[in-house]
Amino acid sequence: AAQIVNGLWLAWFAFRLHPALRIGRSFVNRTTIRSLYSYGLFVLMNNVAMLLLFQSGEVVTGMFIGAAAVTYYAVAGSLTEYLAKIVGTMTQVLHPHASAQGAKGDFAGIRSGVILGTKMCLLIALPASVGFLTLGHRFIAAWMGPTYAHAAGPLLIVLTLTRLAWLAQSATGNILLGVGQHKMLTTLNLITGALAIAGSLLLVQRYGLFAVVVGAV
Repeated sequence: AAQIVNGLWLAWFAFRLHPALRIGRSFVNRTTIRSLYSYGLFVLMNNVAMLLLFQSGEVVTGMFIGAAAVTYYAVAGSLTEYLAKIVGTMTQVLHPHASAQGAKGDFAGIRSGVILGTKMCLLIALPASVGFLTLGHRFIAAWMGPTYAHAAGPLLIVLTLTRLAWLAQSATGNILLGVGQHKMLTTLNLITGALAIAGSLLLVQRYGLFAVVVGAV
């Protein structure tokens, strides 16, 4: 109910600002609707792929190893997730930038955005990743205790190396979204996510918790 009231209030405010504003079926463009929903569908599918890639490890661990092991995986995964959020927040600005450059036909601007964005991603991700690789075990030991460090430390090393390769291309992904060329990206992400789960399932019962991250590599 609150959202409906808010929507009506915004509509009234829009008509107050622009009295000439009109709404009618004659203004509906089916081609534009299909384009918008096609774009949104692939964005949604890409979000599903992200869940398969980076959030399925806890599920596989809980199903085949036990709830206690999920904590070890979550400790290592949370550190790399924090880094991913920092890089992702930075690269989000490239989405509207790429849209604006694409609308103007400035492909040189898009190309420079890819290069500069990749450099910025590595500038942020590389030092943090080196810190995880060299100090991660000791940090987890001080944070959660030696037992957790013994189990989560090796996981952090594998997750850091694989996540670094992914984060290096974060700018490119956002630029592809900005120019509407994300269908192939989404398809590849879905395939990779499915293979990550398949690899984990194939190895987890034989090699345990470490196999969950190795199988996803």
